[in-house]
Amino acid sequence: MTNKFSIDFYKEAEKAAAALPEEIKKSLENIEIFVDDKVPAGKLKNLLGFYRGVSLKNRGISYGGVLPDQIVLVKKNLEAMSANDEELKRNIKDTVIHEVGHYLGLTEEEIKKGGFG
Repeated sequence: MTNKFSIDFYKEAEKAAAALPEEIKKSLENIEIFVDDKVPAGKLKNLLGFYRGVSLKNRGISYGGVLPDQIVLVKKNLEAMSANDEELKRNIKDTVIHEVGHYLGLTEEEIKKGGFG
């Protein structure tokens, strides 16, 4: 099976993070972006991405010395919903923005209301 896409997922995710407003970028600490081919067991199969970690809103003064939080992009699902490279780039960007909303501690409703995807 040939891949109809010619983009680098990591590069596009980094571009999306770099394009965030400065006040949000300043709050990004101890977080990494990963790409996984499929959704891990125990997660909804149609996820485009997910956030794993302790949201900024829930970090207390004792937070520290922990592995980085993760924004995970699900390559297979993002590709399945995209018709071409440009659409895939937009879907990656939207997913990164959405998951950054979770990192900030926003709920699904707050993310949608606040324009986080």
